[in-house]
Amino acid sequence: MTEPSTPTIHKWIAENTTYLHAADIQTAKLDVLVLLEDVLNKNRAQLLAHPELRITPEQERILGQLLERRAKHEPLAYIRGKSEFYGREFIVNNHVLQPRPESETMIDMLKKLPIRSPKIADIGTGSGALA
Repeated sequence: MTEPSTPTIHKWIAENTTYLHAADIQTAKLDVLVLLEDVLNKNRAQLLAHPELRITPEQERILGQLLERRAKHEPLAYIRGKSEFYGREFIVNNHVLQPRPESETMIDMLKKLPIRSPKIADIGTGSGALA
């Protein structure tokens, strides 16, 4: 009996975490899981609870393309076309600055200021996340 040609989720995660580590991606396992969540349209808990599920050839093809981009150090947000900021999702690409965690800290600090009618302009700074 021959083994099916498509990998299980478990095998795919292991192999591609190693692949991204070899490309010096510090967040290899997280990146692999995030891409898998996007392509399989399942959350992380579902993926990890069912490591025996198989990836289809089409999913594997798409994931391979995304992984190649990540291995070249393209930011994960640009690969995904979206980034989360302050509990909201924003569309991003290589023409838009990625929302940064430091910006969330800045918003937390501003929210603590006793300003009654703030007038703040966020013009031409990227995704519009701060606005």
